[in-house]
Amino acid sequence: MRKFELTMGLLVFLVLTTTCKPKNKSESEKLNIKNEKAIDNKEKELKNKVFEVEVLYKISKDDTFQVFYTSLNETENFSSNYTIKKKVLASNDFTSIKFQLPENVLPYKIRIDLGEKKEQGSIAIQGIKLRYSGNEINIQKELIPQFFLINEFLKYNHKTGIFKSSVINKSYDPFMISSALLNKKIDIELKLSVL
Repeated sequence: MRKFELTMGLLVFLVLTTTCKPKNKSESEKLNIKNEKAIDNKEKELKNKVFEVEVLYKISKDDTFQVFYTSLNETENFSSNYTIKKKVLASNDFTSIKFQLPENVLPYKIRIDLGEKKEQGSIAIQGIKLRYSGNEINIQKELIPQFFLINEFLKYNHKTGIFKSSVINKSYDPFMISSALLNKKIDIELKLSVL
């Protein structure tokens, strides 16, 4: 009987030592990981609450692009109080520039100014993306004329995606404004999706 008890004790000891492995992470490490994930989620949530306009462009001279926005209604005019201006660099390859509106601002309409340099000439746009709250509208070059009203300082070739900018009566202000179709698309696909 004594031999049996000794054998059983040894067996229990072996089972406990081989199956009960020490924890890989301490409780504080687990808590740190939870906190980091919570911070990452909060950052993603905040980023998702920012309306973003991304333009994939190619230009031959450094310039400045600008995005204006309105947020009240269709009769509101564009204002220098509601704009984001960024320098864009010349490149032989398509380059992306992102404009982020203030947090929780959903535009009623947008205007994209394609440069200030009168000698720019050609401006190639591969596409424009609008993002808000994890949703995206992707406008390829062929569809730009359906989604934007292009002013008289720009001539657009939808097959190549190239704008030709020009000076008219010593003035230069090349821009495009979101069409009623795009405004409705923003309203349905980006605004209503977060309700």
